[in-house]
Amino acid sequence: MSGNLSQIENDCRQVRAVRQMTAADVSAIATMERQAFSDPWSEEALLAETCTNPKGRSYVALVDERLAAYLIYWSFAGEGHIARIVVEKDHQRRGIGSALLSQCLKRMRQDQIGEVYLEVRSSNAAAIKLYTKSGFEKVGVRKNYYFRDREDAILMRLTLKEGKNELV
Repeated sequence: MSGNLSQIENDCRQVRAVRQMTAADVSAIATMERQAFSDPWSEEALLAETCTNPKGRSYVALVDERLAAYLIYWSFAGEGHIARIVVEKDHQRRGIGSALLSQCLKRMRQDQIGEVYLEVRSSNAAAIKLYTKSGFEKVGVRKNYYFRDREDAILMRLTLKEGKNELV
């Protein structure tokens, strides 16, 4: 177990940069999107989120100068809504998602966002654990939210507080 913990700590340290997503990232992000979701966003939708959505923010985490994860959120009226967070399969369960989420929560706080919402598949135990560890609370259920398989989504909320909600 301690060897596994050492690898996780090493991976977290390897997140050398969290930066804004650029148009040059969209092809790699689209590949990750297709691997992660049964209803992936198209390259065009990802490009729109990256370049033209004034309410959208998108970030990537780099490990060894390679895209390892991304997060897209929307900001409006003092609230944030996390639309996507994906960690590349080879980097899952190594703290990369936690590091990216922590950095994005810090940026949301700097942008005066007071509450953050997200939906997560009711069957996605790993994501629910990550969000709960980050301080999110379950506040509702959206029945049949995922239209392809009619799975429910759990609605989660986080109230941001100065100096709190930071994992890394």
